[in-house]
Amino acid sequence: MIKKSNTPLDWLMGLVAVGFDLEEGQVIRAHYPGCFLSQQMLKYVVSVAFPDTCTFSSEGEMFFFFKLHNEEIHDAYCYALFTQLKDPNNPRGYFQSSVVIVSKLKAPSIMKSLLIELSRSYLASEDKMGVFETFYKNLMADSLGAEQAINQGGFKLKLFGQELKVWTNQSFLR
Repeated sequence: MIKKSNTPLDWLMGLVAVGFDLEEGQVIRAHYPGCFLSQQMLKYVVSVAFPDTCTFSSEGEMFFFFKLHNEEIHDAYCYALFTQLKDPNNPRGYFQSSVVIVSKLKAPSIMKSLLIELSRSYLASEDKMGVFETFYKNLMADSLGAEQAINQGGFKLKLFGQELKVWTNQSFLR
């Protein structure tokens, strides 16, 4: 069982990239770290990582989030950025991908900012796992030493050359 987060040191659980395969449907393209979710929970994240086709039918990006809750995970949040781009080489006419941050932090606006940078870097890179690994390690390194800052109301994250101030209170960290 995963413990509740009391510090920013364990707010980021992991990252998942989901793509679409014509024969298999939604599939995992990458996830980091290796086994931060059970196969059952990972399958669930993959199954809801794309929006309903009725809600998104054009080219672009869509941000949404959902909550995970079962005996394995208590109150984790999944933040997804779905990207759909026209692709004449794809039989469906579009390339589709979602990048998902799984976190114990309830902060949609912060996650949206992080996801935009992460997703664009991920999609542009040849080394997809390298992007995930670097992103994860940088966020965790920037969170180190933030334990005392949490008592003062927040901590700072430096990512992609930008500094984000994360204001926290007991309702954000679960």
